[in-house]
Amino acid sequence: MTALTKPTAAWLRDLDPPLAMPEDFGRPVEVVEGIFWARLALPMRLNHVNVWLLADDDGWTVIDCGLQSPDFVAFWEGIARDWLGGKPVKRLFATHGHLDHIGLSGWFVDRFGADFAVTKTEFEAARRRSAFDDDDEVVAFFRRHGMAGDVARETLATRNDLKELFGAMPRTASIVADGDRLVIGARTWLVRTFGGHAAEHAMAYCAEAGVLIAGDQILPQITPAIAVFPDQQGGDPLKDYLESLDWLETLPGDTLVLPSHGLPFRGLRDRVAYMRAHHMARLDEFESHMGREKTAYELAGLVFAHAMSGGHAWIAVGETLAHLHYLVTAGRARRSVDPSGVERYAVVP
Repeated sequence: MTALTKPTAAWLRDLDPPLAMPEDFGRPVEVVEGIFWARLALPMRLNHVNVWLLADDDGWTVIDCGLQSPDFVAFWEGIARDWLGGKPVKRLFATHGHLDHIGLSGWFVDRFGADFAVTKTEFEAARRRSAFDDDDEVVAFFRRHGMAGDVARETLATRNDLKELFGAMPRTASIVADGDRLVIGARTWLVRTFGGHAAEHAMAYCAEAGVLIAGDQILPQITPAIAVFPDQQGGDPLKDYLESLDWLETLPGDTLVLPSHGLPFRGLRDRVAYMRAHHMARLDEFESHMGREKTAYELAGLVFAHAMSGGHAWIAVGETLAHLHYLVTAGRARRSVDPSGVERYAVVP
């Protein structure tokens, strides 16, 4: 099995100068001249999300806005009243279309009159997800991967508990694409988009400032979910994610990474090496359980037992499928479908 060294403080280096930790729903703090950080509480296991406010000449650009809730509305109203200095929010830039990042975007764009900048795939996917009108499709997806019908419906109910946190999407968007350059104030940011955690996740890199706004693509302590979900069932998201690591590895080693969860950090190349090793070890682990054919649900119970017992089967099965798709694409595993439509996987002898 691939050797895997757990992350230590060695790659999470002290920042110079040190950064103050912003209080939840408190006043943003400056991390680099003209770039401000706010850390907002989430009502879920992943208990916070970072948003970024960038000085933009006579206004502001905001990176992600959080989910739909009275607390987030109150935060942004307080920002408008006490912090923006009378300058408008010109743009809301979405790193990707998950609810903790853009669940409030419809309200936000209406409230501030901001332009909504997002990749095409993520805009379309978020509009589908926010509708929550695919219950039959979701149940069929999980049954196809080995869940009994009652378990699939329980998993659907867990997902649908999030409905109230995902508001309506903005009606229109300014589409950004890989290789675009955004001018925000005196800085120019290169947009890079990759699959993996989301189908078309956007990051923004400013070479002059040595800063990467990373979204969820690379995080300092947790591993972003790389998963196959009912609304995007094909493809090879793990392969896409590993390709994003290839690009991240080319950035200068002292790049300041601004992630959507956890603390800003340096030591990007060390973190990339860990993430690569983590997924290689996970692939080996799946192979070790695939001497005979198993469904994704069975394999998720073996590899992600804690998540499955903790009510997170939605994510665990999705992550399992991402690794299985990679193994099939690489010729290391095969997929079969029985007469009832249930898929199973086994290693290739």
